[in-house]
Amino acid sequence: IYYIFKYPLNLALRVFFRRIFISHKERIPRGVPVVLAVNHPTAFIDPILIAVTMWPTLHFMLRGDLFGSRVARFFLDQIKTIPIFRARDGFASLRNNQEIMKHVNQKISRGSNILILAEGQATHEKKMRPIQKGAARMMFGAYDAYGRKDMVVIPVGINYTNSDEFRSEVMVDFGHPIPLKEYIPLYHENPRKAINKMTAEISDGMRQRIIHVEKGERESAASMLMEIYRNNLRYKIYSGISDDDTRLRSEFSIAENVNHLSEDDFEDLGENSSEYQSLLKKLGIRDISLAKLNLYNPVSTILLLLCSVIAIPGIIMNFPPLRLGKFIADLKVKKIEFHSSVRYGAGMFLSMIWIILLAILFVFLGLPWWSVLIVPLIGFFGLLWRDYFKVWNGARLFRSLPVSTKEELLDLRHDLMEYL
Repeated sequence: IYYIFKYPLNLALRVFFRRIFISHKERIPRGVPVVLAVNHPTAFIDPILIAVTMWPTLHFMLRGDLFGSRVARFFLDQIKTIPIFRARDGFASLRNNQEIMKHVNQKISRGSNILILAEGQATHEKKMRPIQKGAARMMFGAYDAYGRKDMVVIPVGINYTNSDEFRSEVMVDFGHPIPLKEYIPLYHENPRKAINKMTAEISDGMRQRIIHVEKGERESAASMLMEIYRNNLRYKIYSGISDDDTRLRSEFSIAENVNHLSEDDFEDLGENSSEYQSLLKKLGIRDISLAKLNLYNPVSTILLLLCSVIAIPGIIMNFPPLRLGKFIADLKVKKIEFHSSVRYGAGMFLSMIWIILLAILFVFLGLPWWSVLIVPLIGFFGLLWRDYFKVWNGARLFRSLPVSTKEELLDLRHDLMEYL
């Protein structure tokens, strides 16, 4: 099942996210067991992002209460997940962790790669939270049980522009390997000190790759500045998966600048940002349209019109499963951390069923079954067309505004850009 779903999940990521950045994969050593210590902004997309773009097989730890039913246990085992129980799951469940860790130690000793969500609990915010000691304990546990010394742990940062928004962007950055062998002398001398020291180094490595806004009340303004920065860059209709970390480093710097603002300076920034965002929302315009006013021109208009002949049918033919996936997420999910994961997963599975149903219909109509493959292709083309159209239409709406309103928007945006 792991290998059956790996490639559809990868394709679904390229649909769900407009752009994906994965930097410094070359830091991952080959031929030795690797433990990836990853932050946890969403429920399930975090491990999926790593698993479908990494090695052929990656095992990852998942909260134990999800393994409640026999069907769930079978499915989750097939996709290489390993349960880990927490205090809130009850004492009886906690006792299972000892046997589970023996199983994990055995896998690591045999060269398996393990992903652990180091923060323990998903939280929707641009901030790194204190990590657990699980990664370090896992490394030393495998060493105690099997004596293997060549294991490494790699800190990883996952950063979403807006984790609960369809067609947002995500940046993943891999840190430098932390070798277990450097801690073995200290471990023999003082195990607790070695575990704490390794955990501190893992935490520091993750902190260097996670966009971190120290105070929650500053996150909205910081996110607005990052959005303005992104929108000022050259517009790309499609870029695939990029290994460039320039975007991440720049947004990291923006967050640090906001963190270091005095209370008086931030008060000015917060007021400008709030006023700008409120005005954009009231007018139904996004910042990217102000950054790309030049896209509203006769050539773009003609190209959009010509491409709509393919794009609009593509959108219509792929609309039902994607819309139903959103409906399920909106209806069933109460916590924002789970919304994007449910929408992503439901949309993918429903799209697969939808394609099968269309294939049956095509055969019934006398068409070859493989002709159904054109449906997702023109659907993806329609998605790219939709992204471009929204920017073009926003620029069109802006040009139709009264002069005073346009000047107010541009002045507010200019004031915010001074903080970049």
